[in-house]
Amino acid sequence: MTCNLSTPRRCSQVQDLRHQTAYVNFPSPLTRTHDSEAFVPSSIFQRKAWAKIEEGFGSRHLEDTAPFSLWDQERKEFRGPTAIEKSWIFSRYHATAIHLDWPILIIETEYPPSPIPITVGCVATLFVPPPNPFIDEKASSSTYLFSQYLPSSFEVNTSFASPRVLDPISTYKLESWKIPTRKQQEHVLEVLNPMMNIKRLNFVWPYIIVELYMDDRVYATHSLPGRIAGCTTLYHRSELTYWQDMKPRTRERLIDTKLGIQDTTNYLKESSRSLTPGVRVSSAPLTNQGYAIISRSTTAGVVLRNPEGQVRLTVANQGFLESEEVFHPTTNDFRIGEISERWPAQDVALVKLDPSISFRNSHYFEAQTPLRLLRSEELERSKTGKWFSVDGMSTGLLFLFLRGVSLYQVSRPSPNPIQIDFAKWTTEHVFRLIGPAGGSAKDGICGAAIVEDDPEMGGVAGFFQLANDEICLSPVLDELIDRGWTLL
Repeated sequence: MTCNLSTPRRCSQVQDLRHQTAYVNFPSPLTRTHDSEAFVPSSIFQRKAWAKIEEGFGSRHLEDTAPFSLWDQERKEFRGPTAIEKSWIFSRYHATAIHLDWPILIIETEYPPSPIPITVGCVATLFVPPPNPFIDEKASSSTYLFSQYLPSSFEVNTSFASPRVLDPISTYKLESWKIPTRKQQEHVLEVLNPMMNIKRLNFVWPYIIVELYMDDRVYATHSLPGRIAGCTTLYHRSELTYWQDMKPRTRERLIDTKLGIQDTTNYLKESSRSLTPGVRVSSAPLTNQGYAIISRSTTAGVVLRNPEGQVRLTVANQGFLESEEVFHPTTNDFRIGEISERWPAQDVALVKLDPSISFRNSHYFEAQTPLRLLRSEELERSKTGKWFSVDGMSTGLLFLFLRGVSLYQVSRPSPNPIQIDFAKWTTEHVFRLIGPAGGSAKDGICGAAIVEDDPEMGGVAGFFQLANDEICLSPVLDELIDRGWTLL
């Protein structure tokens, strides 16, 4: 397998954020290319995170020493561990319990390995502490809290679904652990739209989660189909999105992210005199009603070029809503450019760099080096479970795997049409996070490039938008690609 080269962050507090707790302490994928034992941040490192890489589920992390795989590559399906395999997991990780919550394996242990693998048996794995015993004042005996660090289950706030309502799509069934084709997504929307007012539609196997508008339309209990194209279907109704309403309880919350540590290194003063993906970018100071001067800081994306030869840096549009100027790392340091174009649906702003500023895509700290932009169809041809990496200026390295796809309307049509114009729906990919993205750490990662964690691919699937501490939503890049933008 090919190994690519990279350089670590100068800010060790951000790079080592995951080491605050043993339960998220996965190793650095970087190894030195020289014999010196000293850690020299400006040195070049080799990068390798995987012993085996698959297009979908089934990849094996370098620290995954399990002598088996819980992903059946032929059937394209998960399988439960045998008695011998369970015994191996309990023994190897001093486990007190194992939870199978496909596509995630959850291992409860008081003694997590160091470093931890992000897969066990080729399945994404969360290590969590055992539940703590407590005395319920209203009970006559001791009881046990279910682990508060288990991931959020797929729960909705309505009882509209019923398995007794006929499946309106009987001509085909959606494939397990695979994103539906665009034609299938459009068909589901067309079939459901006369029955309900849809705000957002999420395909996250084994569920379809339909988000309904908070309007005057009334739905009776158990009145909507509980299966669509053979897939269990749930309904959620809220002013927030379903993902925002989720209550994360993962191991990442064991990390104290209230400190708000960010990488404020001025990389223009480093030996390379060049910026790279993952550095801190800031908006111009904003006056808050005349009482304080504030600015927003996010993570730089990648440099693109269009057919006319224009070169632009991508940043999170949400971080520069009231500012055209872009600075690095703070507003007290260098101005690096000015926004020339905005793509709100993609949450992308394009920055024309000042002539004196150098920006290279050749290194991306501990994340995979970006090589090209990915069309949604190309990404969705593979099974879900494909691994990606991202390195934010407030989080350091995070791993993500593709979980599904989400469609929403930028603006609600009025009146709600019977025939939906599918082209007016915005598509976002849904990723599951592994790493310290909770608390205030999530505030600064927006805009970071999400890159296939494969040195032979390096495709950029999108730019980071956080829905909650576990789930990342990222708009597809098709419109940028259609306009001729490519990675420089």
